[in-house]
Amino acid sequence: MSKAAKVALVAACVLVVGIVISGVAIAKVMKDGIKNADKDMVTVDFDFEEEISNIDVNAVTNDIYVLQSEDDKTHVQCIDFEDVEHDAYVDGDTLYVTTEVNRTLSDLDFFLNNTPKIYVYLPEEEYADLKIESTTSDVEVGPGFRFQNITVDVTTGDITMTTLDCEDTLEMNVITGDIALTDIDCVNLVYNVTTGCLDFDTVLASGDINIDITTGDINFIGDGANIYLECTTGDIYMILNSDKEFDVDVLTGDVNIPRDGNGDELGECVIDVTTGDVVIDVA
Repeated sequence: MSKAAKVALVAACVLVVGIVISGVAIAKVMKDGIKNADKDMVTVDFDFEEEISNIDVNAVTNDIYVLQSEDDKTHVQCIDFEDVEHDAYVDGDTLYVTTEVNRTLSDLDFFLNNTPKIYVYLPEEEYADLKIESTTSDVEVGPGFRFQNITVDVTTGDITMTTLDCEDTLEMNVITGDIALTDIDCVNLVYNVTTGCLDFDTVLASGDINIDITTGDINFIGDGANIYLECTTGDIYMILNSDKEFDVDVLTGDVNIPRDGNGDELGECVIDVTTGDVVIDVA
């Protein structure tokens, strides 16, 4: 893409982000509320003794927590309002958690101090795939799990993951939300976001890291075999564990990066930024 096209994209992206934020604001208000809630929240519990390999959570406005169980059983706890239908069941080797609710403008008084929540407590450390899909949700996963794949698709919400292993791909797709990853080992990491800041602390990928962000800052400590990062507006600060062949292209901003390392087996670090500073160190 030419530099002129990138400049045009900045203006276009600002407009798009404004539209997205306006649209998402309604969902956010539905979650955070505008006056005192006038309905009681209820707790619905589901307990399972079956062995499961996969977890599939599909929510609307619930914050979602995936945590270690304190016994040898799988537990799902849904905290929400009475008119919200929750279901949790095991089909084959997959645990499904779903919510069904139609919210109207008259429902906006439900949300102020109370945030609907879904807790998934898992007894084992190793599982196959974790999939989470929601409209407006904060998501917290870990610590202490190993998954084959992790996929999180959230329209609006923050994502926090701590002390996890992902044997294949960790993928996160967010329109508006901040991401905090701490002590993560994976093969491939894919992150797509429109608006949000990234805070990666000790994130290691034996394969590729692909990050595509429209607006947001990136603080990265860790490494990947190859790193590909594209950002329209945002500052990038990275501390890597190994030398790379650096290809950094910045239209407007300061660049401070190391020289290319020596050797034939160096990975790539390719960064394309329209507006922002890029600072990289190799520890």
